[in-house]
Amino acid sequence: MNNWNKILNELSYRVSTGIPDLTNEQHLMKLWDILKEHKWPIDARVELLKNLNELDFKDKAALQKYASKHKIQPDTKVTIGGQETTAGEELPDLKKKKDDEQGEEQTDTLSDEKRKELTQKDIELVETQLFLFEGDPQDAGGLGTPQSRTGECVTTYAGRRIKELMPPKTYEEAREIVKKELLEQANKKIPKLGDDGKPVLDKKGKPVMKKSLLTKEWVNSGLQCLDWIEENIGLDEVEDFAWDTPEGNELVGAKGHGTSADMFVKTKDGKVIGISLKKDFKVFVYNGGYDKNIKQFAKDTGIDLPENTQKEWYDKNKDKIFGDRVGKFNDPEVKKKVCANFERAKKGGDDYSAVFGSRTKENQKRLTTIAKLSGKKNIKDVSCDDMYKNVINRKSHNTDSKTIVTSFAQYDKDIEKGTDNLYSNMRSMDVKLRDNLFDMLQEPENAKKFKEKVSKETHIDDILFGTEEGKIDRLEVIYGEPPKGESMKKNALTQMFGISDDYKAYENEKDPDKKKALKKKIQEKINENMVITKDRGKPVIGVKIKNPTPPPEQSVSPLFTLGVRAKGIIASPALEMGQSLFGGLAFKNGNVDINTWPDTDKKKYIDGEAGSILDDIDSEQIDVNDKKQVAVYQNELKRLEALQRDSKSKSTKLQTAIERLKQYLGEV
Repeated sequence: MNNWNKILNELSYRVSTGIPDLTNEQHLMKLWDILKEHKWPIDARVELLKNLNELDFKDKAALQKYASKHKIQPDTKVTIGGQETTAGEELPDLKKKKDDEQGEEQTDTLSDEKRKELTQKDIELVETQLFLFEGDPQDAGGLGTPQSRTGECVTTYAGRRIKELMPPKTYEEAREIVKKELLEQANKKIPKLGDDGKPVLDKKGKPVMKKSLLTKEWVNSGLQCLDWIEENIGLDEVEDFAWDTPEGNELVGAKGHGTSADMFVKTKDGKVIGISLKKDFKVFVYNGGYDKNIKQFAKDTGIDLPENTQKEWYDKNKDKIFGDRVGKFNDPEVKKKVCANFERAKKGGDDYSAVFGSRTKENQKRLTTIAKLSGKKNIKDVSCDDMYKNVINRKSHNTDSKTIVTSFAQYDKDIEKGTDNLYSNMRSMDVKLRDNLFDMLQEPENAKKFKEKVSKETHIDDILFGTEEGKIDRLEVIYGEPPKGESMKKNALTQMFGISDDYKAYENEKDPDKKKALKKKIQEKINENMVITKDRGKPVIGVKIKNPTPPPEQSVSPLFTLGVRAKGIIASPALEMGQSLFGGLAFKNGNVDINTWPDTDKKKYIDGEAGSILDDIDSEQIDVNDKKQVAVYQNELKRLEALQRDSKSKSTKLQTAIERLKQYLGEV
């Protein structure tokens, strides 16, 4: 922040009072523009504004003293005595004061000229994001990935565009026109340009192409979300669509809404509906490199990470396992078996699969790598001694050599035993890392913070309490599922957590203090109903929920997961955290008993679980020599078969998973 003083000086010239007020939304909007002009990345801008909205006080008296001398917004996040809250919750007079000050600023008092200006600016921001390509700078929108921000724009853009075409076009006709326009953009590729403005060329002298950020999947999901809006609100009743930008928020009157809404719909009767858009029922919060994402998880939750939950610990221990065992390949009996298997793999086909598995059977990647490491073009020219010298006994191992060495142990019980279970010990590191995370989350305070994160990311709080600030009339979470989108229903949510009576009392309560107490009671009940568990045989932590109307006592699958996955035995781990497909379907149906769900939802669930097993097979997550782990997968497939027995909709993906697992285990 070397240029921070310069930025503040510049801000003071741009605000009418000459004194920057970092709790004033208009001042923060101007600050955002200045930071952008100073080339601050969008993530840094978002982080700064987030931090400016968080204040720490010893007690309520300290907050009152601060508020008497400084401007502070009701929705400003504050910490009082270690407890997170907002200034408005602790000092109710702040909200009344703000409402009085902003009386003239509400949307219904916007002049036609101002409304036109805001609409045009929001349209420009939406269309700019929608038509970006890989690597283009990101200048607007929320905190998601560039691709997800682009996907969010589909619904906003399509809503406005379709309204332009209606009439004379019907909704269905206009939708088809807009779909073709969007798919044309989704399929586009353009040359990547260098600093000199000329196309960047690859090794063959051809232009390097970059793809549109918009994808076919997001086009379909975004339009299915719009179908939900048409069916449940009606485009004829919509006055304005707006993206979650400062201009869009001001246009519809949602400034300072404080929810997870990605866009807004303002109806002709003046209602403002916030909409959180999801591509499908499976929603990722973190999905990528473990090191970066576990640090972000710690920052977002406020949990201090023990050493044994960090990537350095994982890498150090995995390297030690390999280093302690690779020398055992020189044992005469082990070497004899390795050489025999090497010669067998050279025959190709099923012989190759028996040695290195079926995943790389088509391209025989393991043999190609051995030849490359041995300095030979043809694997036939590589002897076992050559391989030992250049692969197994090389002085400094890399990812390729480690993969080859470990693969020999993976599919042969004798080699695995002779090398002190090299493969299973390497693979077990994912589960050990999962177990360390699980132990961390058994600490009561950590469990509380984790469950609060789950509530936030599944939008439970937004659905139940998102209208408290009075900025929006309701919030909808819409999943772009076929045929016409699905939503998280408030009644289904309260029913699923067994809080219907408490929530009805909350809605009817007029006394602010009693209402606040009821809200806390509801949040505590939701927290208590979440059960942090370990997924058997997998490096996954699940958040299941107690069933208010058993059986079953708790959900058979987690509604939210935190998992560790290394795609390949030597690959760096990834952290995957988010709402599961089961969670989305449970929120839709209002219960965790899959047997009561309609056949279409049952099939979606079975397809999703079978797909997860196929992913584990493809990434070699299953140790063929671990009978307990294999039994977990076999029993899971039997459970899914039993679940679909009485269903009219049959899952072809389930049958594929059954056959693929047998092939993977060498049973066919």
